[in-house]
Amino acid sequence: MIQRIKSRLLRARISPIATGFLTVLWCLMWGDFSLGNLVNGVILAAIIALVFPMPHVSRETSLRPLAVLWLVVVFIRDLFWASLQVSWQVVRPRGVRTSALVRVRLRARSDLLLTMTTDLFSLIPGSLIVEVERDRGVVLVHALGAESEADFRAVRESLLRQEDRVLRAFAPTRELRALGLIKPRPQSGAPASGGESTTGGGA
Repeated sequence: MIQRIKSRLLRARISPIATGFLTVLWCLMWGDFSLGNLVNGVILAAIIALVFPMPHVSRETSLRPLAVLWLVVVFIRDLFWASLQVSWQVVRPRGVRTSALVRVRLRARSDLLLTMTTDLFSLIPGSLIVEVERDRGVVLVHALGAESEADFRAVRESLLRQEDRVLRAFAPTRELRALGLIKPRPQSGAPASGGESTTGGGA
């Protein structure tokens, strides 16, 4: 009984994927993929997982192929356009005069969706997430060339649109309803709209 409980605890805390990744990283550091080094890597990875356990991350998502396709298409477009803008800022005579830190409050509370949103946004040239306040859902964005309030507003809107596409592609349906991104289902037995119905006899 005790052994079974211990086995369940180990399975819950040690991820095979993380263990494999750390083992490969260990072997790459030593440049040796011998059997002994692989065993040492597995043991070290298990110790790291037990001593420094990762927090639980909810993986509840919904995959919507059309929304994912749109997310990828817009990301590639933004990547191309931002690359041109940053290149021009670098080579133009006035150069890059300034940059700014812009604080943006996101709506997603899932760690997974928050990470996806911030990572994708950081891959766009000229923007970088430098701080995430996980409890409040607030991120701090370093925006290259942002000078005016209009620039700050554009950065906020761009990040919120990115989050919107991520949510529509991967967020559970109930989370989309809670955020108002899709209409709630009509309750069964609800009266039809269009006027009040009255009962009673004639004059």
